[in-house]
Amino acid sequence: MKQEYIVVSDLDGTLLDHHTYAWHAAQEALNLLKSRHIPLILCSSKTAAEMLPLRKVLDLQDPFIAENGAAVYLPCDGPDEHNYRRIVFGMNRADILAILGKIKRSDEGKKFRFTGFNDMSLSDLMDVTGLDEDSAAKAMHREFGEPLKWQDSAEHLKEFQQILNKLGLDTQQGGRFVHVSAGCDKGKAVSWLKDYYHEKTGHSCKVIALGDSENDISMLELAEFPILIKSPVKAFPALAQENVIHTTGYGPVGWNEALLELLNKKQGTQ
Repeated sequence: MKQEYIVVSDLDGTLLDHHTYAWHAAQEALNLLKSRHIPLILCSSKTAAEMLPLRKVLDLQDPFIAENGAAVYLPCDGPDEHNYRRIVFGMNRADILAILGKIKRSDEGKKFRFTGFNDMSLSDLMDVTGLDEDSAAKAMHREFGEPLKWQDSAEHLKEFQQILNKLGLDTQQGGRFVHVSAGCDKGKAVSWLKDYYHEKTGHSCKVIALGDSENDISMLELAEFPILIKSPVKAFPALAQENVIHTTGYGPVGWNEALLELLNKKQGTQ
């Protein structure tokens, strides 16, 4: 079967409601993707440990991207539902934490106020995110980047980012946290997967990408059909393309409406 599209979607604030993490409002569009055999690639700042249970609930067998593009997970044949081949792009978290620790101890770094996941207890993370205990524990099981709860000014954040850049680290602004990583972003991972599907199917696929935050920009800007999901807590991030779809519905409501309209329109023009 000719594969015309792949759909790549952020989770928090996009397929999942920002406040409740519910996805059920997107059920109709999820059903349409399944009926048309269109792959749904989840691409999130979440860990693989967080994403695996959600993929099971959504009955997804497609690849997925964890920790802001740090790794692509390709399902392998076999009885084990956790059997994946992993393609790694990001720096090991232990190395990132070592660099952040040096910054914190330096005279220049002492002026910045932030709290990383590594500094939080399970209870702290539950309070910050609203996650239950099991979900928070999975969120803490990070292998690559380090999310920071920024507790300082925007001006200090720019200074902090400049220091990190000199040390080879990058920052991406998500829905709740500033994510520190190195060597990866969602766009690089999606670009690799686009080539993977090209090799697998023998022809190019068009990317439909959905996101709501600055850390989604890299994947949205390489998509043929970029969709920005309206957020209840922040404005749309700025994109360079002219063909960007902006939803009027929040989270999974907007996700559902935009995909149904786009796919039904494309089917009608074929």
